[in-house]
Amino acid sequence: MIELWEHQKQAAQWIASKDAKALFFEMRVGKTLAAIAGTDGGSRLIVCPNTVKPVWEGDLKLWGQDSYVHPRKEPTSKPRNVIINYESLWRTDLLEYQWDAVIFDESLRLQNPNSKISQHVLHHLARNTNIGQRLILNGTPCPEGYQQLVCQAIAAQGNYMGLTDPWEAFRAFFVFDSDSYKWVINPGHKKEAQEVLDSLGPRMSQKEAGILTKKLFRSMLIPIGTHELALWDAIDRTANGWNNARAAQAAHSCASGRDPKTGVIERSTKLDAVIAYAVELNAPFVIVTHHNSTLEYLRDHLGAEMDVGTICGSDPGTDYRQNLMRKQASGEIQGIIANEYTVSVGVNLSAASTLIFAENNYCGANRIQVEERCTVKGKEAVEIIDFQTEGDTPPGLIDAHVLGAVREKKDFNCTTMNWMRK
Repeated sequence: MIELWEHQKQAAQWIASKDAKALFFEMRVGKTLAAIAGTDGGSRLIVCPNTVKPVWEGDLKLWGQDSYVHPRKEPTSKPRNVIINYESLWRTDLLEYQWDAVIFDESLRLQNPNSKISQHVLHHLARNTNIGQRLILNGTPCPEGYQQLVCQAIAAQGNYMGLTDPWEAFRAFFVFDSDSYKWVINPGHKKEAQEVLDSLGPRMSQKEAGILTKKLFRSMLIPIGTHELALWDAIDRTANGWNNARAAQAAHSCASGRDPKTGVIERSTKLDAVIAYAVELNAPFVIVTHHNSTLEYLRDHLGAEMDVGTICGSDPGTDYRQNLMRKQASGEIQGIIANEYTVSVGVNLSAASTLIFAENNYCGANRIQVEERCTVKGKEAVEIIDFQTEGDTPPGLIDAHVLGAVREKKDFNCTTMNWMRK
């Protein structure tokens, strides 16, 4: 049986002593094993996103236990550990059973109280008070993490200070400070909100867990090419409905050489620079993209120079991704090209010493998730490089604007996640 870190042992003891609880642990600090240890000695129902199933299955094996992963096959008898994704849960009667522990991982899936998933879960939690321990896990060090905490409180208690809509709670507990130009905790709600969250569970940061991986940030400025400028000039800006949002979206496409009309990239000054850099790097890397066409361009052109793997929504699935990460860890392949959304949950990118963002997304949550997945205990540093177009026209300015928005959201993260420690 694997040896736990000290903070995992303390969390496991805390879990075993309470009925409804949460682990507000950041990624890579071992909350999965802590949850397994704290619920040992009985049956478990583990509800998680589909991409996280292999993580639970693997950690249960490390703990010396087998599991039934729904819906691979129907078990001949009631298994000790059942792992199921949120989208499948509401189609089953698993919450009708008496489990010794019910675990909700990444409870952001419960964010919409009108969804069938949320209604199914909350209905059974309200009706079946003997459902067993309800452990709720957090692993989202991002601004949207507060919304996830709200979801967890709803799943554990059935409401959140009378607010059953997480978006309503989000709006109630945060206000925008025009002086500091940041989102801050509503002073009128801070005490009450902290009491509710403190009643649910402990928090653990990567630093507190001994993960001290340095993030070395660097930008590579690439002058915008004639092809990208031609794509921008070809856009009909007199079309009905043209506005600032459409202009930003079009500029975001053109900056990577992506035709806004067809979605195709025939050539790209910035992406060719990314390829040249990766070829000369001679170190394991992950390249992150936003547009799928960017991933395809890098796969085709960089794949002609070296063995690389891709992770995206159309790949063969979780087993394929896990195998790909094992190949990088063992040195069989040097690089992975990934869509940012696909690798934001349930993957381990810590084998990479360099993380390259070929593109950023206005939603900073995925970026922050990806950055954290490159960290691990004992790893000294990871180099994080942003490739940005540079020029006087909108396609040459958009990368800097998007990255600036992401960094503002990181400041927001500090506000939302760190205030609870004060």
